[in-house]
Amino acid sequence: VSWAGKPVWVTPPPQSSSLVTTTPNTELSADNAKSDYHHHVFFDDNIHNDPTDSIVAVRYCDNNDKNKTNPREEKKKMFTSLNGKDTICMQGKHVVRVPTIDAILDKYWFLRQIALAEKKVVEDGSYCF
Repeated sequence: VSWAGKPVWVTPPPQSSSLVTTTPNTELSADNAKSDYHHHVFFDDNIHNDPTDSIVAVRYCDNNDKNKTNPREEKKKMFTSLNGKDTICMQGKHVVRVPTIDAILDKYWFLRQIALAEKKVVEDGSYCF
C-alpha cells in the first residue's frame, strides 16, 4: 500500500454514461458538459516508474460495485489505497509526470496532457487491477 504524502482520489467513470473528452482547441457544449464524472489528474515532476518510490498516493473507489445491495451503501464511497504496481498503472490516466521545461515552454502542454489522459481512460476501458 502506498503511503506517499500527496493523495489523488480516483473514481472510474460510470459504466452507463460516456466520458466527456476535449482537446485544447474545442469548447464544451451544453450537451457534453452534463457529465457528473470528474477526471482527476495529478501532475508532478517527481513521478517515477518505480513501485517502491512514489510521490503520489492513489486512492481508488469503484463506484460501479454491483455487490452493494443496501441503498445506503450505494451512496457511500469507500476509497482504497493502491499499491505501487497499481499506481504505475494509473500513469498517463490520473498520474502524469511533468517534464518541467516542456510545461514552461509550451502553454498548451497541460491541456494536451489532460486530453491524452481522458483519451487513455476511454480507450483502455478499465484499470490494471
